[in-house]
Amino acid sequence: MGLNNLWVARPGRTPASGDYAPAAYNLRGAEAGTVLHAGHQAFDLSLTASNLFNREYRDYLNRFRYYTADVGQNIQLRVRVLFKGLTLTIIIFSTSQSPLFMSAFPQFDRSARLVAGAALLASLDLAGCNKNEEVVSPSVANEAITTMTLTVTNTANASDTQTATWEQLLDAKGNPVASGPDYSKATLILKANSTYTVAVGLLDKTQTPTLNVGAEIKDRANIHSFFFQPMPTSQALVIPAPTGTDTYPLPIPTPTPTSNPLNLTVTRTDQDTNKTPLPVGLTDQFATGAASTGYLRVVLRHQPNVKDGSYAPGSTDFDAGFQVTIQ
Repeated sequence: MGLNNLWVARPGRTPASGDYAPAAYNLRGAEAGTVLHAGHQAFDLSLTASNLFNREYRDYLNRFRYYTADVGQNIQLRVRVLFKGLTLTIIIFSTSQSPLFMSAFPQFDRSARLVAGAALLASLDLAGCNKNEEVVSPSVANEAITTMTLTVTNTANASDTQTATWEQLLDAKGNPVASGPDYSKATLILKANSTYTVAVGLLDKTQTPTLNVGAEIKDRANIHSFFFQPMPTSQALVIPAPTGTDTYPLPIPTPTPTSNPLNLTVTRTDQDTNKTPLPVGLTDQFATGAASTGYLRVVLRHQPNVKDGSYAPGSTDFDAGFQVTIQ
């Protein structure tokens, strides 16, 4: 949602022959948008208004300025959808109060202003489409996140609650600060053979005040999934191990030790509202076994249009590591 303002001064350098230079003008506009979901499909809906107050003006760069005023109030509703790697844009309706339009079509009532009541345009945007790339809707941006918290509570003793925090601050350009992540508080000490409820929190500390990204993830649950990887493990990896020059998020060492497995089982307890509901992971359950030590990797995946319950599709919003002791 936003407002915009365009101010154009009267041209000060015109030909000596006395070319017509229109007066200065000021135009205001507004826009709003949202993302809707139907099953796995995301729809980017936007409403825009230009020359909101229908100000009459003439643009020096428009050759029709000699004959008529420029475009008047224009309101447009459009929907954009990503389908199999292609972006389909449909203008549902567009209204215009344009003197130029009215002079060309005098049979239209100026007060009606309806140029098209159905779709005016359907365009396929093929530019930059690479079949080898992951399909992630360009209309639903990845979240900016600096901080992840895990708040765990023992189901047998509500006073046994602790919070672990992993944080990667960003500079003014949105890049990780050179000092690296702060994992000094990313530690959990759990009791053996116990069950814990877990709440995942996410913050963006680049905003003032700090933004609760967890609330946004909850609203966009249909395109997000958390994945949890206890390490070491004797089971197949839920989250693939890093390759090449990639590393695990600290404090997890790369490569991980091949010691006895961490006896921790994680179950996601919340679901989205897709046609076939899928796990999200903002709320979870930890079940501990015998005493052991290790790490827990937590990754938030961003999966518009492609969420299917698995890790692979989409891209990563956040990747954090926690040290875990079960005793």
